[in-house]
Amino acid sequence: MTVQGRRLDGDAAPLWADISEGYVGDFQSSRMIILSAGSWEIEVRAKNSLLRFVIFVPLRSVSGDGHSCENIGEIVRLDRLVIAGRVESSAVAASGRWAWQSVRVSRNLYPYSVYREHASVGRMITLLQDTARESPRAKGAEYLLVLHSDPWPWQVVCPQQTLATVDLAQEPARVNPVAPDQALWAGTTLSEIEEQIALAYRNSRR
Repeated sequence: MTVQGRRLDGDAAPLWADISEGYVGDFQSSRMIILSAGSWEIEVRAKNSLLRFVIFVPLRSVSGDGHSCENIGEIVRLDRLVIAGRVESSAVAASGRWAWQSVRVSRNLYPYSVYREHASVGRMITLLQDTARESPRAKGAEYLLVLHSDPWPWQVVCPQQTLATVDLAQEPARVNPVAPDQALWAGTTLSEIEEQIALAYRNSRR
């Protein structure tokens, strides 16, 4: 089964469909995530069958505590997910503005987060990229990512300050911020950043 969707009355991040595996017979569990209010055309295909329909998605209120990136202490206070991960796949919307990316976790730098079950090594995270705010992330490349999901989906927090590429060829793995003059991290390696986060966590518990 394949699911596609597009907004009819404006630009929007593309629909994301989660189609589970392992079902037999005529039942197939799935879900769709639509991030923008408006009129949407949905198309579902399975073998020779086609279902097409239009729905109106109402505006939803968004709660949350902001995307503060004043210092590492704020990352800890807001309980962000901090990982190193490799981009496994990327699906870019026709407008070029949005992309759904599958990122495989290679290292969890903040193991105290309540979201730590999402950050086990080898786990895949579905991430929405806003190319108007973030530097393009290349398939197959490794990145340092600070993520939030309030509301869902996972997105990068303050990309100018937190987003960085990771050079695994160096030992220890070296971090290269996308905007060095604005980087939140003082460290130049994943290990140094991990130590800074652990220190911020210990200070927050005092």
